[in-house]
Amino acid sequence: MAVNTFVTNAYQINQHVVPLADVVLTGFPTAGCILTDTTDSPRRDLGNGVSVYTCLQVPAGDKYYLQQTVAAVATLMNA
Repeated sequence: MAVNTFVTNAYQINQHVVPLADVVLTGFPTAGCILTDTTDSPRRDLGNGVSVYTCLQVPAGDKYYLQQTVAAVATLMNA
């Protein structure tokens, strides 16, 4: 059975900020993920100059920080 996925850029993975030169499109499953709004987080502005607005936790437990809002990520997941 195929797993549905969507792609976007992740600017931080767990506690590691990704240098802008190393950011690439990453595939994520559309099911089993938890989205958290990071808009009001004091850690929203990363050291690489990017502001992140969503934390996406995959079923394995890793957390990916994304520049899109929760609503925009939900739209990608449901496309």
